[in-house]
Amino acid sequence: MNFQSNHKKPFSNKNRPYKQNRSSNPKGGRQRESKPKNYSVVFYDTFIAAKSDAQAIKEQCQSCDQLNLVIKAEGNMDDAELLGIDSKIKVYAGAAWTSIHERRKEEGWYDSPWKI
Repeated sequence: MNFQSNHKKPFSNKNRPYKQNRSSNPKGGRQRESKPKNYSVVFYDTFIAAKSDAQAIKEQCQSCDQLNLVIKAEGNMDDAELLGIDSKIKVYAGAAWTSIHERRKEEGWYDSPWKI
């Protein structure tokens, strides 16, 4: 049996016109030059310890583009009090995040700026 349809084939990608002037940026448009981003990390055992060290955290933010606060205890990574210290702060809580950031520190991830 021959199952032929009278319907036209759906539009295929190979029939589409080629986009001219496509940049190397996958989102299109011009690629902007980015400066290397400087990351820093501080480790704490508890949220209480981190909150009590707010002034030192604020000072540490002056020397980096992003400060990762890694807290060994499980807890809320969207803690408003910690995130409110400075907009450069990212909070990571729990044993898994602590392990990841300890390994990054050992491998020198925080020692040199990263291009983003």
